[in-house]
Amino acid sequence: MARSFVRAAVAAVLGALAGAAGLALVYRSAPGVSLPLDRPMPHVLAGVYGVERSGELTFVWTGPRASVSLPGLDRHATWRCAVRLRGGRAAGVTQPTVAIDVDGVPGARATATNLFEDVGVDVPPRPGQDGLALTIASTPTFVPGPGDRRELGVQVGHIACTPTDGIAWPPRRAVVVAATAAATFAVALVVLGAPLWLALGAATAVAGAQALAIAAGPAPYTPYLDRVPWLASLPTVAAVTMAGAIAWRTGRNARPEVRFVLAYSSVALYLLLLAVLHPSKALIDAQFHAHRLEWVHSGRYFFTQPMPDGVAFPYAIALYVVSMPWMALTRDHVALLRVVVCTTHILAGLLLYVAIVRRWQDRLAGALAVVLWSLVPQWFLVVGNANLTAAFAQSAATATLLTAAILALGSRDVLHAVALFLLASVAFLSHVGTFPLLLVTLGLLALSCWWLGGDTERAPARWIAVTAVAAAIFSVVAYYGQFVDVYRSLYRVSGHQTTVAGAASSGATGGVAPVPGVLPRGGPTPSTAIRIATCLDVGVEAVGWPLVLLALVGAVRLIATRSRSRLTLAALAWAAAGAAFLAAAVLMPVEDRFYRYNVEFIGRVYYATWPAVIVVAAVGGAWAWRAHMVWRAAGAALVAGAGAVAAQQWWNWIG
Repeated sequence: MARSFVRAAVAAVLGALAGAAGLALVYRSAPGVSLPLDRPMPHVLAGVYGVERSGELTFVWTGPRASVSLPGLDRHATWRCAVRLRGGRAAGVTQPTVAIDVDGVPGARATATNLFEDVGVDVPPRPGQDGLALTIASTPTFVPGPGDRRELGVQVGHIACTPTDGIAWPPRRAVVVAATAAATFAVALVVLGAPLWLALGAATAVAGAQALAIAAGPAPYTPYLDRVPWLASLPTVAAVTMAGAIAWRTGRNARPEVRFVLAYSSVALYLLLLAVLHPSKALIDAQFHAHRLEWVHSGRYFFTQPMPDGVAFPYAIALYVVSMPWMALTRDHVALLRVVVCTTHILAGLLLYVAIVRRWQDRLAGALAVVLWSLVPQWFLVVGNANLTAAFAQSAATATLLTAAILALGSRDVLHAVALFLLASVAFLSHVGTFPLLLVTLGLLALSCWWLGGDTERAPARWIAVTAVAAAIFSVVAYYGQFVDVYRSLYRVSGHQTTVAGAASSGATGGVAPVPGVLPRGGPTPSTAIRIATCLDVGVEAVGWPLVLLALVGAVRLIATRSRSRLTLAALAWAAAGAAFLAAAVLMPVEDRFYRYNVEFIGRVYYATWPAVIVVAAVGGAWAWRAHMVWRAAGAALVAGAGAVAAQQWWNWIG
């Protein structure tokens, strides 16, 4: 016991040093502060109005007096700040004079023009008193008109401060936070049973990644820092608790693979939350979802998503219902929804390990599947664009199919069937596009179990079919059936099946990366050959080349083993359902004005079915690792490549 305590204490101290050193190194590599004003920054800026856009430019209007606050900025160095601004006045109107003060002391004076220009101001050292306060005063101001009574000063497009003399260090509070978070992971990994050297190595890697987030943009000077220790503590406590529960239930410590999966998942969740809650992370549609959560909380359950040409679709609400019990913990509903989406994503990944070990008895493949699950680029695109309902729906649908593969579902396993029914209902009510995709997949899984699984899979096949139909009926009666008028308007507007793809992709915009040179900007609908090429390109963009290659190897291995386990059949059902919907999207006639929705639908199909790619890719990666060195090196390179793609997507959220 004493030895374990000493190891944990050493891990805490060295982990804290790694966290502090990591932040110092990252901050020193680029110590400046850059505030691109393309998103709200209420904790840094005051006296400004909302973000506006003019073409590719984004800016905020100041009032008569605006302020920039950077608490903790190291004042041992000399800094220079530049404010990019313009007057924004009509021809013949007097341009304002702008006064920029530093800590209440006059700094710079300039007359604005109608072109964006940088107004620089020197910030002298102030040893012993950190922090910086800039004020931007504009005279005269103007009021746009009767419909807009704002008193406007100047348009500000960018603010940046850079040290020009001396060494600038990160704010002390940021260093303490980074040290605390890294120490938390070092201790948790030791408690989970990792050797001290491995725990410190992993904690150092975490320290480096978190330093990128903590040092980026305005993060070191905002209340974001207050969240970081909690974001580190909650996943680690959950991982240690789950490992302890396994040990208590089985009477022995969890297997090394289980402890790895729990540790990795806690790190993955922490890094996801660090980025998605970062003050530089654009809101996009996140505020929209927060408003819908508040609607549901207030009792407004039925609403639609408007689309062009007068079309509307039911907007499923399971994400909001699941999030409602947690609203008492925070008033930041944007953050709440993002936390729920990221957490359910990681939990669905944990089920991959359970399913693979249960049905294939391959712990290496199970652990690798958990790793690959967090590296798919399309997930980062969807969540990055704040398509939170689609992300939650995919997690719920994946959990449903994996649960169908895991549970015994014998003739008397009624409780298992009830659990599957509840999961399927949540998935159906999570996104309108998930309903047909998941229903078809469950149906194909039931048929596969009946015809290919042998006598032992007949009872599970019945339960899967019954629960799928029951959950579908429940979803229609409880929710989708309330929108009869919406479906009638859809039929009247479309006149035929041109918007079927749009229906399934409703709410999924932004989930598909554009394919240069393939997607049309107008004109006639592309030929079938081009549409097939588009379909393939979207698929590769969705999961990335490394995972596609690993999945091809895994598919060959599964075919060679002639596996008919329920997880194999689930992967087959996923693939067959995806292929059917993709074929329909490519071959069905679509008017050119609806082709965009057709491509979005293709992206939604890939998004719903790439969990099958992960399952099969894990088989390929595990086989490569066990093969000779050439295959092992190739497999490791592909996993590293997938990690590099995911790291870039992660950085795109905040960089």
